[in-house]
Amino acid sequence: MRKFHLYFYWEQLPTLGRMYILTSESATPTYDDTERAAIPADHNGMVRFESPKAAGFKLVMDASREAAEMLRALNVPHLLAMGVEVGLTLSGLALADR
Repeated sequence: MRKFHLYFYWEQLPTLGRMYILTSESATPTYDDTERAAIPADHNGMVRFESPKAAGFKLVMDASREAAEMLRALNVPHLLAMGVEVGLTLSGLALADR
C-alpha cells in the first residue's frame, strides 16, 4: 500500500508584481504518487481565495475530494481497527474576508 499521495502547487503570477516565491521547479520535487499544478494567483492568493468559484479554490477542492475518495477506497474503519494511521491534511486554505 502506498503511504502518501502528495499534491504540489505553485503560483502563476509574481507576488507584488515582481517576484515568484514558488516556481514549478522549487514547488514540485520529483516523487512517485504526486500531483502538480499551478494556481492562477500570486503567492498570497494561492491560499486566500476570492470565492469558492475561484479557479485555485476549485483546483484544491477537487484534489481534496480525490484524496477523500482514496481514503474511502482504503476501507478506513478496517485499517483503523488494525492500528494503521490514516489521515488527510489540508493546510493554509482560506476564503478572503471581503
